[in-house]
Amino acid sequence: MVNCRRAASVLLVAAILVSIRAAPFAGAQECPFILTPTAVLSNYTYGYSSGTFIRLYSRLNQIVSEFNGNNSIVNYGVAVVHRNETIYTSGQTSVAFRVASITKTFTTLGALMLRDQGLLKLDDPINKFIPGFSIINPWGEHNTTFRELMAHTAGFPLTLCPFLRTCTDVESEILEQISRMELVRPPWSLEPVYSNLGISVLGHAWEKATSPPMSWEEFVTEEILKPLDMTSSGVNLARVTLAENPNPWATQDLGWSAPAAQMYSTVDDLAKYMKFLLSGSPALVSKSSIREWFRPTRTFADGKGAYGMPWELRKLENHTDFIIAKGGNINGYLTQLALYPPMDLGIAITAVYTLPFLPGPDRLADDFFKVLIPGIQEINQEVLAESYAGVYNCNRTKAIRSPTANVTFQVLAGSITVEVNATFGLVATLDVDLTTDGVRSPATGVVSLLLKDAAENSFFFAAGPCLWASGSISSGPDFNQPNVPDSFYNNEFVFNLTSRSILWPGVGALCTR
Repeated sequence: MVNCRRAASVLLVAAILVSIRAAPFAGAQECPFILTPTAVLSNYTYGYSSGTFIRLYSRLNQIVSEFNGNNSIVNYGVAVVHRNETIYTSGQTSVAFRVASITKTFTTLGALMLRDQGLLKLDDPINKFIPGFSIINPWGEHNTTFRELMAHTAGFPLTLCPFLRTCTDVESEILEQISRMELVRPPWSLEPVYSNLGISVLGHAWEKATSPPMSWEEFVTEEILKPLDMTSSGVNLARVTLAENPNPWATQDLGWSAPAAQMYSTVDDLAKYMKFLLSGSPALVSKSSIREWFRPTRTFADGKGAYGMPWELRKLENHTDFIIAKGGNINGYLTQLALYPPMDLGIAITAVYTLPFLPGPDRLADDFFKVLIPGIQEINQEVLAESYAGVYNCNRTKAIRSPTANVTFQVLAGSITVEVNATFGLVATLDVDLTTDGVRSPATGVVSLLLKDAAENSFFFAAGPCLWASGSISSGPDFNQPNVPDSFYNNEFVFNLTSRSILWPGVGALCTR
């Protein structure tokens, strides 16, 4: 009788090797270059004063000069963060500007912090914390939740009063006004509705969940700004000297609507905020909450933009990863906070303008990214190529039982050529002559490598572009039997950078350069 499990194992291993031979890479699809030197080289530090970075700064200076040359810009500040360092600044970085709707990110952060503390749930209805809260829903009965307000999916109108001016600061009167308003779209409509009103309600709802009780302003000041050492940021406009602004409404107080757009900050402080957003330190919230915070809740029809909670996500041309951004615009103050997490990059821009229709800070941030992303990626490629790239010649082995498959392999000869590819990241070309249970089954072709464990320098691999490999890995593992052939966990390389070798445990191969 044929051993069906063993036969299936042999066939599957052979199928994997055939797929390596048969699967060419797709043409020009961009893959996220997620492997950085710091991820795998424990002692690596970037040389921010090196000639390469100085040339990048020179290009940024040119972009800033063009931006600042616009006569409608009164003053500005710019900071660039890479990993946990502020690597570039320009303009008035220590002067306070109103950051307008950047305030919304602090308000949603407060909700996440209280959720992580177990004081609320994002899918709790608002009227759990503001009893009697209501708004007219023409599409039927529905209790608005924290998550809906955070993501602009509640269908709320834009503002309580025109231009965010406060009609009244008596909460009972405001709630009565809201109860007579109507949703402008159904909750969780395919088209989100940006709402200052919704974020204002959000802040005043979660402040009632705080323990000990704190107002929205007190919580933001004591639980967020102070731990982040953002000493030049705040809510109370009477306590700060703002960047010069000729707009007569420059210091307008938003009263009850403050959670939507009241705050002020400096570019230096916003750099501290970006370091927290990119690193998760200090741990105001869990890193999983930060990922949830950034994740798209509604993607626009063209696939190039989306809303997070309440981040505004966009893609640069020919890039697959979203820039995580939030803009602010109030009474002559313009602000942009933009992050590119795959490369640990953040850009903060503040400005005062006199004309409303001009290339704004979002354009400046994108122009910066177009310089910084390829520039730092080139540096990453050079460092990784020095560590990993080369031809690894495989030693002949005796026939051995595979530690990860129920078959016997023998490596006869061959090589693994590793390259750092600008489009696909770390890739390897296999030309390994081996046998499977005595049957010749050479492994040839190109595979993508994706980091599995930085501490042991191990990588998953699979045929095809990196995104295909990632999908295969996520769908393949058998967690109960992680080392049998029906799990992609047997497809891995382990690098030893000291001996300059690759171990392929699945077939018992050791290849050195």
